[in-house]
Amino acid sequence: LGDYEEGTFTPSFAYGLVGSSYESNGQKGAYTKIGRYVYGTILLHLATASTQDGNVIDIHGLPFTSLNHTNGQAGGLNNFYQDGFFNSNDFSGIVGSANTQIRLYVKSTGAYLTGSSVNGGKEIRCNFWYHAA
Repeated sequence: LGDYEEGTFTPSFAYGLVGSSYESNGQKGAYTKIGRYVYGTILLHLATASTQDGNVIDIHGLPFTSLNHTNGQAGGLNNFYQDGFFNSNDFSGIVGSANTQIRLYVKSTGAYLTGSSVNGGKEIRCNFWYHAA
């Protein structure tokens, strides 16, 4: 436990779903880093979207750059709450190699989750984990 850290960060939606404004306390991230492993939670709650289109949805702002893995992914994301964001909680995410973002996917098909696929709800709460560089 020579390398242990706890903290907060400010995540945001990007690309296919971009927030022009978030609800009060609608951008929260908390993490624990133990060695090179990062675990945390994210709450994102949009008040208004400035962009909602056919591009993939990413979540930006992870607290550490992920490891450059040869398999292309350094970790993942699972949601534990959503308010009608997407069909029956059928989405998850992948932390890609050598970056600070999570790309959202449709679990049942493996396709990217796009801004135009998102329903009326704009709040998600998720947990994530990844291997830091």
